[in-house]
Amino acid sequence: TFTVLASDAQGKPVSGAGVSITTSDLDMDMGQQTVQLQPVAGQPGTYSGQSDLTMAGHWQVVVRLLPPHSAQFVTATFRFSATY
Repeated sequence: TFTVLASDAQGKPVSGAGVSITTSDLDMDMGQQTVQLQPVAGQPGTYSGQSDLTMAGHWQVVVRLLPPHSAQFVTATFRFSATY
């Protein structure tokens, strides 16, 4: 489960955004998987969804967030190691 907490520059939750993640294995070219995250009920600014990490190793997740009433995406890239 991947969860994104979105807030503005003042730390207020950003509701109504479009949020997706794209996962890719850095050790082996296995393509990419993109998942649209959904708002979490009762938790403003929180978006969550499921994506499979098919094997242990080094992974990259790119988060793309489109704030409401905006045409400009905000993007963040995270790298981590997964073990089983």
